[in-house]
Amino acid sequence: MNIPLTDTVSDILLLSEIQKLDPQILVLLSIENPFINNKIIDDAINSMLIFKTDSLISVREETNMFFRHDGGGMKPILNHEKFTKLEREALYKYTGGIIAVRTNHFKEFNKLISGVVGHIVIDQRSAHTIRTKFDMEIAQLLAEKALE
Repeated sequence: MNIPLTDTVSDILLLSEIQKLDPQILVLLSIENPFINNKIIDDAINSMLIFKTDSLISVREETNMFFRHDGGGMKPILNHEKFTKLEREALYKYTGGIIAVRTNHFKEFNKLISGVVGHIVIDQRSAHTIRTKFDMEIAQLLAEKALE
């Protein structure tokens, strides 16, 4: 049986050991993103404190053009008729890896991403997500290279 992540977080917050700690911000890391490090976690928390956000996600800037098929061919979306990177506004793609939320906000709304949502732009290595065998092979190469 699949249990929603919000239910798991709520259950953890009920543990006496956690209540004694009185965490102000909850940080959730995904096992699929093994290259999120302590600097990114610290930056995420600091960003939430500085910009007074309710929650925060990790993102990568996406400057490619996006299209939608409308039955009559491909049409650019979001005013992306401009062809150079300098002419277009960037979109931000949620990378997974890290979600942070203020504990009181989570308790009130039972949502991990809501309210004023901040972001932290992470590098390509940190954003690497393992979903396939090929992704795992790339992760192993990255990890081996880091040990050199």
